Amino acid sequence: MTMKRFIAIAMLMLSCSLVFAQKHYEMDLNGLEIGQTYTKEQVVARLGKPTLYRSYQSEFGLGESYYYGEKKTTELDFQRNGEFTFFTLAEKNMPILTKTIAGGICVGENISAMKKVGIPYGLCKKGEYLMMFGTDFLYIWVDEKDIITRFIYIVPD
Repeated sequence: MTMKRFIAIAMLMLSCSLVFAQKHYEMDLNGLEIGQTYTKEQVVARLGKPTLYRSYQSEFGLGESYYYGEKKTTELDFQRNGEFTFFTLAEKNMPILTKTIAGGICVGENISAMKKVGIPYGLCKKGEYLMMFGTDFLYIWVDEKDIITRFIYIVPD
């Protein structure tokens, strides 16, 4: 590769990085922000009483899991004494990205609603999309009509 070509590619990568760096969004679920610490009372006040609640002690402190829905298909995990770290969401009445988009985005909406976020997303395989939030991952499942059926948000350790 010539030096000229290398510099052109490096400049292109830098400009893309700067564009994406300007758009910084915090993931939230109905106002509960990933990475923030909450008490059980705060979670229940925001989302309602869970179908099932589990708590446990680990070497990192208190861990809690909240399950919602008849089949318990929505799960929220809080680690390290209440830090919101993970969710899998299948309930239609719990919007994500409410601090970024008025009303947020819910299960049951078309995948095209994700364009409002302004962060590119890619098709991983049929029915499954991936969106990056810094080093975190949002997986989006859709049905054959491109209707969102599930969100999974993962914060790598």
